[in-house]
Amino acid sequence: MKLLFTLGIILFIQFSVSGQSSIPQKSAAKSASQQSVSHDSNRFNLLLDSADQFQRQNKLQKASHLLRETENGLSSATISQKIQLYTRLLNISATLKQYQVADKYADKLQSIPTGINNEATEQYAIYQALIPYFLATKKADKAVGYITLHNGLSKAQNNTAGLAQNNLWLFKLDSLRGNHLAALAHYRAYAALKDSVFEQIKKGQIAQLDSQYHTKNKDKQLKDQEINITLLKKQEVLQRQHLNQVRLIQNITIACAAVLFMLSSVIYSRYRLKQSANQKLEAQQLEINQKNETLEHLAEQKDVLIEEKEWLIKEIHHRVKNNLQIVISLLNTQSVYLNDEKAHAAIRESQHRMQSIAFIHQKLYQSESRALIEAHIYIAELIEYLSNSFDTGKRICFEKDLVDLELDVSRAVPIGLILNEAITNSIKYAFPNDADGCISVSLCCVQENSFRLCVSDNGIGLPEGFEIAKCRSLGMNLMRGLSKQIGSSLKLENNNGLSISIDFKDEKLLKPNPN
Repeated sequence: MKLLFTLGIILFIQFSVSGQSSIPQKSAAKSASQQSVSHDSNRFNLLLDSADQFQRQNKLQKASHLLRETENGLSSATISQKIQLYTRLLNISATLKQYQVADKYADKLQSIPTGINNEATEQYAIYQALIPYFLATKKADKAVGYITLHNGLSKAQNNTAGLAQNNLWLFKLDSLRGNHLAALAHYRAYAALKDSVFEQIKKGQIAQLDSQYHTKNKDKQLKDQEINITLLKKQEVLQRQHLNQVRLIQNITIACAAVLFMLSSVIYSRYRLKQSANQKLEAQQLEINQKNETLEHLAEQKDVLIEEKEWLIKEIHHRVKNNLQIVISLLNTQSVYLNDEKAHAAIRESQHRMQSIAFIHQKLYQSESRALIEAHIYIAELIEYLSNSFDTGKRICFEKDLVDLELDVSRAVPIGLILNEAITNSIKYAFPNDADGCISVSLCCVQENSFRLCVSDNGIGLPEGFEIAKCRSLGMNLMRGLSKQIGSSLKLENNNGLSISIDFKDEKLLKPNPN
């Protein structure tokens, strides 16, 4: 019945358009031409709704036939209409295992340019149609490119759910390729982001319930006030009626009785006023007591919610640290079975990078604020860890000049990774043939709200003719990318050794410790 109703609307729209085009006046013909685009859009949406209804009823053949007829009947279609049409046809063809047809619509979707001219929702629609299809048909190379685009879009939109979906696709892709360690890491990232999305939903629900609770209380107070006002008005009317009766009696009775009655009325009126005042005071006291009880209950609920929030944040940092330790242990176990020195070195560097992040979450777990860590303590522990890891002994000394700062997690992670790469580079390459040397690490305040992190050594420095811009090593790319992430640029100087420094200037994210 719904389908017949929809088709009837379509025929009505077509009849209306044809009827308007037959009017001989030039003004009516011009109006009809201006409205044709709107009618085509309405007709297109109605046909898509009908196809979606067929698909929900598992009538995929009918849905596919209707969509193809819609495609053939469109004289000119917008990019948005093409995306809606091709994504539906791709999904239905893949479900029906008509892979040749599905490939055709996959190619059409790939031919649609994506970029700043497209809405984010349209780009999401393309990626979420193509990626599952390529994964299902085991076209890993094509899936990788679109997964990367989807990941970049999700980061730009700060879309946590999109990032979680992206890690799930990467898990399936790595599983398809047989890269089980990477698949495990992506699945853990997917689970963590999914928990984060759930936490955001939970916080929204709590805020909504709190708002509903306050609204209900306000409505109750307004109703109580209206009731009190109504009662006072009734009392006023009764008092006026009573005074009129007293005056009537005064006019009838004799002067003496009138005087006595007036005195009695005055005494009674005084009593009533006093009684009314006492009732008002009791009502006000009762209202005050109720408000106090409500405030105490809200304060208790607030304390419980704050305590639960702190516990959850602490648990998150603890679990992240434990998960990183598990990954480090897995890499360490994997290195036992490797004979290639380059593979050993790569795994070892990855362990150092993960350990630098694990130290941050450990500090956040131990911190009272759960949001800031003390930079000088963290850097000192990272230096000690790297020194012990490379077994430098007394051959390489470390000099530290660290200002007392507090870093939030968005700054601590990039700075920790940059420090790890710079110190590791100095230990490995600055002092060849087990030569003695010294590595200096400084974090100082250059000027107001401006800080500088510097790692320097007195080693052999960079070789002659070395061009930093052409260096494409993983460590150098990491330091460049992380420096841009925190709004800085990487500076390298070759003067009696190598000096690597970055400057910060952002008072909202990097704060000096008031102590």
